Amino acid sequence: MSSDLKGAVFDMDGTLLDSMTAWDGVGEAFLQSQGITPPDGLGRILAPLSFTQTARYFQSLGVSLDEEAILARLNGCVERKYRESLPLKPGAKALVEWLSGKGVRLCVATATHPQLAKAALARTRILPFFAFVLSCKEAGCPKDQPAFYERAAAMLGTKKEETVVFEDALYCVKSAKAAGFRVVGVFDPSEPQADEVKNRADGYLASLEQVPQTIKAWWEEWT
Repeated sequence: MSSDLKGAVFDMDGTLLDSMTAWDGVGEAFLQSQGITPPDGLGRILAPLSFTQTARYFQSLGVSLDEEAILARLNGCVERKYRESLPLKPGAKALVEWLSGKGVRLCVATATHPQLAKAALARTRILPFFAFVLSCKEAGCPKDQPAFYERAAAMLGTKKEETVVFEDALYCVKSAKAAGFRVVGVFDPSEPQADEVKNRADGYLASLEQVPQTIKAWWEEWT
């Protein structure tokens, strides 16, 4: 691999962790518990939002709880799954091990609560490969803003031109590209615009099991 690759920023849910289905119906169930009828297409509405934005959106629908209480309820619905059962996607561990072995600095950049993210990554035995886990709250902005990825690279200590971002969601691919990063799209069946992810990303993986040789070839081509 070209020595120019110094950093890698990984999304977690849908990229490293097979976890997107854990959130199915959580927003709808929460709103119903508050006596509010969920709007049509709630999942699509929530997909690009940070947790704080989600809480504020629910408040706009009439939820009277404060942000922290809303987030505690939502996290509580999925906490056990993150701590006990959600699996890595096939090939994820081999990829991070390989990149780390090449001296690439790695981080996780996620919209998920950092405690849940760290619990899942520790249980699946890949947390030690990452320098840190960055959440939207810690970054000071959601993942639909290029500044989120700029913050991740700054914390890694790597330049944009020597850092690659791995993402499964279209809005995140757009954001990372807008920030000036090379982006590898990762297929996840929860992403309804997977074809657009493939078109916009610099490279696309139908499975993480395609790597590491695919990443090596791409990076040498890009640089």
